[in-house]
Amino acid sequence: MFEESVQFSDVLGAIDFVKELKLHNIRVGLVTSVTELKLNRACQQMQFDTLFDVIISPKDIQNGRPASDCFLLGVKRLSCETRNCIVFEDSLAGITAGNAAGMSVIGLATTHTEEILMDKCIIVISDFRQITVNWLKTIISNI
Repeated sequence: MFEESVQFSDVLGAIDFVKELKLHNIRVGLVTSVTELKLNRACQQMQFDTLFDVIISPKDIQNGRPASDCFLLGVKRLSCETRNCIVFEDSLAGITAGNAAGMSVIGLATTHTEEILMDKCIIVISDFRQITVNWLKTIISNI
C-alpha cells in the first residue's frame, strides 16, 4: 500500500525554521488534513510528534477546511489567541480557513503560484530557507 511506504520530505528549510521557533520559545502547531496513516508515517520519519507542540488532524475536528475548526482548535490547544497566530499554508481551502479564523496567513507557493495566492495572504514565500524569527517579527510588526 502506497501510504504505508511513502517517503516524506519537508518544504525546503521548514524543519530548521520550526526548530528556530522552538529555540525562541515560540509554540508551534501542525494542522493537517492527511489521513492518520500518512500522519503516523510522517511522525515516524520526520519526528513531527516531538517537533510540534500540537498536532491537529481530521480525527480532531468535525468540519474540515475551508471551515476554520482546525485552526481554532490549534489555538485552543496552544493556549494562545488567534490574533497572535500565523498560518503558513499552501492550499486555497487552508488559506480560507486561516483567514476565517482571524489569523495572519503566509502563503506557501508550492501547490499554487504566487499570483494565485498573493491577494489572499499577507505575503507569499516559495520555501523556508530564508525565513528567520527576526524576519517573521518584521512581517508581524508591519501587519
